[in-house]
Amino acid sequence: MVPFLAAYIGYSISDRAALAPCAISAWVGNSFGAGFFGALIAGMIGGLVVYYLKKSPYIKFCAR
Repeated sequence: MVPFLAAYIGYSISDRAALAPCAISAWVGNSFGAGFFGALIAGMIGGLVVYYLKKSPYIKFCAR
């Protein structure tokens, strides 16, 4: 249940692109015992990283 929380926190920050990275990072964190607060942190960090990667001009240049 915890990875779904992180996935939708990332989704609220940065659309569909953040679902998988946030869910995977929360799943790994949960296996180490991070729990609820680990999911919050994973969702926020993953969502913000994907958000800024989507705004990066270098990424848009490489996607051509």
